[in-house]
Order: sequence, then C-alpha cells, then structure tokens
Amino acid sequence: MRHQAELERLARGLAAPVYLLYGPEALLKERFVRDVLSRLLPPGLEALNLEVLHGDATDADDVAARCRTLPALARYRVVLVRGAERLAPAAWSALGAALASPPDTACLLLLLATDRDRLEGPPKRFAEGVQGIVALPFAPLKEAEARAWSREEARRLGKHLTPEAADLLVGLLGPEAQRLAAEIEKLALFAGAEERIEAGTVEAQVGEERVRRIFELADAVAARDLEAALSLSRRLLALGESPLALLGILARQFRLLLRAQEALRKGKRGAELARELGLLAFLGPRIEAQARQVNPAWLEAGLRRLGRLDAELKGGRRDGALSLDLACLDLCR
Repeated sequence: MRHQAELERLARGLAAPVYLLYGPEALLKERFVRDVLSRLLPPGLEALNLEVLHGDATDADDVAARCRTLPALARYRVVLVRGAERLAPAAWSALGAALASPPDTACLLLLLATDRDRLEGPPKRFAEGVQGIVALPFAPLKEAEARAWSREEARRLGKHLTPEAADLLVGLLGPEAQRLAAEIEKLALFAGAEERIEAGTVEAQVGEERVRRIFELADAVAARDLEAALSLSRRLLALGESPLALLGILARQFRLLLRAQEALRKGKRGAELARELGLLAFLGPRIEAQARQVNPAWLEAGLRRLGRLDAELKGGRRDGALSLDLACLDLCR
C-alpha cells in the first residue's frame, strides 16, 4: 500500500511539506496521521509544535500563517486540518497560491472525509498546483490486502493469525479495516497467553449463529433455491451485514468448495476434510455435501459473476441490496 511506502520515507527523514489524505478507509487514515505525528514531533514537545484546525472554522490565510510559524526545538511544525472537505472552493485556491512553494520547516496534513478514493474539484486542482505535495488515497482494502493487514494487526497485538484464520476472518467480515481491527482485538483478548489464533477460533468467536446462516445462504445458492437464498440474504442484511461483505462471503464459499472438491479427489472426508480447509471439524460433513452437489464449472462461472458485481458495487454503479439480489438470481438459475 502506498501510504506504507510514505511511512518508510518518513522513517528516513523524508517528510513531504503537504499530505492530502482522502478516501473512505477512516481507520487507516487516522493510523497514518498518528504515525506521522510520532515521527515528526519529539516526545514532550508535541503541544509546542502541533496545530489542529477544522475545515469549517479556518481559512487559507490562517492555515498558511501557521505553516510559516517556526517550530520550537524541533525540525518540523505540524499543522493538521480535519474536515478539510469543508473548506470553501475559494479557500483551496488561496491556500494553493500561498503554498505554491511551501516552507521546509512545516508539514501540513489535510484530511478529507470522502466516500470516494479519488480527488475531484478544488482539492484536485490544489494537489496539482502545490510543489512536493503527496496525495494519498485510502481506498477500501482489497481482500488480499485485508488478509495481509489482518495478520499484521494481530502481530501488533503480539499474536500470530494463521493464513487460514485471516482468510476466514476477511471472508466472514469483509475487508473493512475498522471492523477487522475490532474483531482482531477481541480474538487477541480471547486467546490470552496463547500466541496462535487458528481458523477454528475465528469461526467460534465471530459467532456460530452467523456462520450457520452464512452456510445456509451458501446451501440455498448451491441448491438453486432462489426463494431461500433471497430470504436468507435479506435476513443477514437486516442483522447489519453489508451487501459487499455478503458478496465476499459467497465468493469465499465458492473458493472453499473448489478446494473441497480437490481435497475430495485426494480422499479427504469429514473431519479430515475440515482440517484440510481450516474449518471446525463439525463443518466437514456439511462442506463435503455442498462440494458433491455442485459442478466446478458452475462455481468458477459464479466466482466471475460475483467479481463483476463486487467491482460494480465498489465503483458506486449499483445499489448494494440490488447487487446481492442479482447475485442470487444469477447463481440460482
């Protein structure tokens, strides 16, 4: 991820004069701010060299003046503007003109709370006009990124989240960092002195009832039972599941079934099959029955369809609940 590369540059003393942080992944954005502050502000001198402003209560002249104030007993002064999306269009233009050649003794952090991971309008023109600016998108994590991030988050808490456990966690919760971080913290507390967090622990702690309903949804789709699939998907949505997460869960289940079919060809059965797939033993007969019921070509075609719907949903081109209904309709044909 690009913001990780920027943190590595900061560790080498290469701070940009201006960081423009945007996109919907709020937790990663806040983590980046925290890391910038810890690297640029000497311990004990934070209050002397940090200014926190708000976009609806400041203007370009105020921000520029604070950036030009010399730091106290430190290399940098940091000016943090929260809610920068609320700056007036004229303020963006004026700030861009004032910081065309930004001072090398300040670091300006502009945080935009946006639903999109791309810049538009005045912030985009500002980013194009300021020398040395680093504009960083904080887009929703992709599944592979979320799995790697989850394992790193567990390491931060002194735990080893196995690859199978990370795969299951992301499959059950989706790739949102805030949600994953909260669940990983619970898993770490549950693990206690135990260092490893296995897939079985994830399955038990995330919620057996939820896991059961997800398997029922996968059962209904595999049986081409459209009425049951729509009913279960809507029940899960009513319980607070996001459409994007449920599409991801269905895709994970399809990948799991393909792996189960391969394991069945090798003679794995029941509890042994569950162990092969990183599942709790009692799920072995269920996944075996599902795997025997469906055609591999149908699973692969379904994965492609789910991938297209996922991209459309992330791009804002479809309503979430509608995308889930379309997935059930397509898969149950």
